[in-house]
Amino acid sequence: MADDTEADIRQEISNIPLGQLQDLRQKVGTKKFDNTFQKHLRVQDNDNKDFKRTSKNRPREMSSKKHVSRFKQVIQVPKKEKRMDPRFDERCGHLNLDLFSKSFSFLEDVKKQERAQMETEARKTKDPLKKKKLETCLQKMDSRDKSRQEEKKDSERQHKKVERKLAKEGKKPFFLSKAL
Repeated sequence: MADDTEADIRQEISNIPLGQLQDLRQKVGTKKFDNTFQKHLRVQDNDNKDFKRTSKNRPREMSSKKHVSRFKQVIQVPKKEKRMDPRFDERCGHLNLDLFSKSFSFLEDVKKQERAQMETEARKTKDPLKKKKLETCLQKMDSRDKSRQEEKKDSERQHKKVERKLAKEGKKPFFLSKAL
């Protein structure tokens, strides 16, 4: 009979929203709430009983079901927080390349200034190692600029193809305003 009432209570608790359960816990008191509503947790806790020494000269009694590590863990290492990279996380939204390029267009001016500064520094330096490093850096900047320009041209070509396809279907072209 007592098992039936406990099962009924558990069934009723599972239907109650969590907010109401927390309010009930505050009204009744934490100890009383735990004693009445969470008896089924105590059954699971018995499996993890703490083995103690029978006397101080004996070694601690251990469960044979647990894996024994080779190294005794003296210091507990805190768990590392799992870091996320917003570039690859879907929760951070979808990448809009047009908006991105418009938002960070000021960086192109900064890169041009850096490039000019590096060129003047490469001309002025007499150290061959430093000069070589600056020249390789300038070459990398050139190749990046060329690849960006090619990507821009490809995207423009694809956009024109889509416009032509829509024109063949008889739809009017849509002209995007330059205002952001």
